Amino acid sequence: MGSKAEEDKQDVYHRLSKETGWRAHSAFKLLQLDEEFHLFQGVMRAVDLCAAPGGWTQVLRCRTARSHALGGHLKV
Repeated sequence: MGSKAEEDKQDVYHRLSKETGWRAHSAFKLLQLDEEFHLFQGVMRAVDLCAAPGGWTQVLRCRTARSHALGGHLKV
């Protein structure tokens, strides 16, 4: 179990994701990584495997407006 500070930090991003319409709080980390490293620059197609709840697919679709992003959950 994490510390109280870690739990508060998670609550902030969880609350922000709900307020801003992102499906998962991990979307904020992906957006931060994209800002720093330009991960999606020039991306035309992307596949997000095991895309539940779909937050990364949502970011991909937002950041790569002209590309095709497909998300799905695979059962193995």
